[in-house]
This record gives sequence, structure tokens and C-alpha cells, in this order.
Amino acid sequence: MNPRLFGCDISIANDILIVGCPSVGNKGCIHTFKVPCNPSRVRNDRDGDSGQVIYPENGHSDDGFGISCKITAVSSNEYYVIIGAHRKLNNGIASGSAYIYKSTDYGNKWNLVAELQPSAKSHNSMFGSSVDINRNTAVVGSYADNTEGWRTGSVNIFSKDTNDDWNLVNCIRPSYFTHRPVPNSNLSSLYFGFSVSISDTFIAVGAPTDKANGSVYLLHSDKGWDSIANIDSYCLKGENKFGFSVETKHNKIIVGCPGENGVPGKAFIYDMSSLFDIKSGFVPASSTIPFETINTKSKSSKALFGRSVALNDKFAVVSGFGQSENTNYVGSAFLYSHNVFSNQNNVDDVACLRDSEATELFGHSVAIHNNIIVIGDPTADKVHVYYTGNLIGSYLKKWHSSTLLFSPPASVYIELH
Repeated sequence: MNPRLFGCDISIANDILIVGCPSVGNKGCIHTFKVPCNPSRVRNDRDGDSGQVIYPENGHSDDGFGISCKITAVSSNEYYVIIGAHRKLNNGIASGSAYIYKSTDYGNKWNLVAELQPSAKSHNSMFGSSVDINRNTAVVGSYADNTEGWRTGSVNIFSKDTNDDWNLVNCIRPSYFTHRPVPNSNLSSLYFGFSVSISDTFIAVGAPTDKANGSVYLLHSDKGWDSIANIDSYCLKGENKFGFSVETKHNKIIVGCPGENGVPGKAFIYDMSSLFDIKSGFVPASSTIPFETINTKSKSSKALFGRSVALNDKFAVVSGFGQSENTNYVGSAFLYSHNVFSNQNNVDDVACLRDSEATELFGHSVAIHNNIIVIGDPTADKVHVYYTGNLIGSYLKKWHSSTLLFSPPASVYIELH
């Protein structure tokens, strides 16, 4: 395993790319890059320009800073980035932290505005292992929180006030819900908060439990997140590790469901309008919810297909993992369309993505924004960039190499901080 893990998580907004590099045995960091929006501007050698490196001021060896990251655009010049550090020590306890940085000059300079900590500081709760942020709300998952049982999990919600301060307003735990995926009171190994995503007034929380089939909790509030009484909720239930990955955008939600015990993985896309009505709230739990199922025909990708998912208004990206014909294990990703053509009702295959330099963790993280697809390969310390315009109409049985590559600058290979 590569100790730096560059590309462990990635996020992109407009052309600003954030790459997590949590490192093993060193301080974690993130890298920021500018991605050309037009593939014609990519150099012939495929190498991307060197970017910036951000270390937390109070970081330490093995803090996990960069295990998760998300960027959101507030305006054309203003951005927020949230970075998880799930092993950050606080008063000698590895309770974890999450950091929020802000840029007001189009990502050229980043300033720390908040260090977020969990409501209950317990050792190895994995606070910061999953994060998301929008202009007013930040969500941090803590899937190993033992407050309600072994690795039951929790999600902490933070809101920004008028002074640009981020304050903890709620900690959501599985016992708050009557529609738990586990009947009775046994919530152990639920992993609530393993994945999180926020979009407008909705929060999606993945719980890929070890004890039963996984689930995704959908939360909604248009009155703030500080009171449970103001939060409506719904539980989507699936198979295997349903909820291992999740993203909600553009009135849709995509859920990754990696396979296990020989069962191939899948991904599912739901339309939020079939789950929620602005006047009456979430539909009754007994309702039949329509969805699109995404499978892969690639034999070398089925085992962990669905381990990472991403979505924009037209396309979806799902990554997989498995054994190739030469017995080596290798990662992969797949591009699908869900709203490219007028009145498109089905999810269609577009392209198979696996670079010639891909290793086993290619696809460990995926992201998409507009026409740019980004795929992390932390085993190789590389992040691959594809462009949708180069892939539409391509041969479906061909593995496509990336157009652009990002790697950590050589100076970062030596611990400097």
C-alpha cells in the first residue's frame, strides 16, 4: 500500500480540484489544482500543473487529514472546502476533526475558518471519515461512534452563522428514527455515517451495516437542523452494502452497493420527486419507490462495483474493482447517462474507464462536475481526468485512458511540516 494515499478522496467544483492525501506515518494534507475545462488545453504529456498543498496548522503524524474532502462554490470567486481528519488527536484522544477552509479569490489562497469536533469525543469514532458541505451547512460522519452500540455511528451537523462561524447544531443518531433497518434495539455495526451527502435542504446518510442489508437515511428540513422536531426523514433499504457510497444532486440520489459473498455490486438512482413532496413531505414507508439499477458487465469490476459514486445533472460515474484476466487486481470506473437526451427515461452505458497505468485502487474515489470526470488512484499516487465530450459515442467494450494526470509535487514526497 502506498503510504501517501494521494487521491484517497477527491472533489471538484467548476475547475478547482481538491485531492486528499491522508498519508500513513506522516501528516496528512490536501492538494488543490486547476483543471482545464477544455481538453484541447491539456499538454501532450498528460501531466497536470503543480498545485498548492495545505497542511493543518495543528496536524500531526497519522492524523488522517485528507481522508475525506468536499468543495462547494458559493459564488464565482468564493469557495468552501471541508477536510476530514479521522485520527486527529484532541487532548490525547483520537476523536477526529474536520477543517473548513475558505477562498475568496477563486481558489488561489485558502484560509482556515473552523476546526470542527464531534459532540461526543470518543477514541477512534472515525469522526471526519465522511464529509460534505454547502454554503451554510456542513455534515461530518462518525460511523464508528459507539454511543448507542458498537460502531453504531452518528452524524454531526454544523451551521454557519452571520459572523461566518461554524457551530455544532445537532448530532443525529440511528435511535432517533422509528424506521431503522435493524428491527429491535440491536444497532451494533450499523456504520451510520459511513457516507454522507448534502444538497439544498436534504442530507443523505449511508449505513452499510454488517448485520443486515444496508440502508440510506434521507433527512429534510427547511427550518434549520437544530431541532429533531423540524427534521423529516425516510429510510431507503437495499441489499448487501447498500449505502457504502452516496451522493445527492440535481433532485436525484445515487447509492453504491458493493457486492459481497460472490454477489456482484450495483448502484441505484432515485428521483427525489418520487420520495418527497414539498407539501406533504416524504412518502409513506409502505410506498413502492421507482429506481434505476446500474450493473456492470465487466467481470473484472463486479466484486466491488459501487464502492464510489458521483452524479451531475446529466451523467453518473460508478467505480468497480476485481481480478483481471492476468490474475492481477485492478480498479475501474464507468460513465452512464441519465439525462443527456430529452425525455431520457433509462440509465444508459456511455464508457468504460481504466487507464493503462491504473492499479488496484483506481476508482477508490470518483467525482464529476460539468464535463470533467475525476478518478483517484491512491495506490499509484495519481488522479486521472476524463472529459465527457471525448467519451460520448465511444466503443463500449474498450477501456479508455485518461486525458490528464495529476501527481503530488516532488517536494511533497519529503515530510516538510
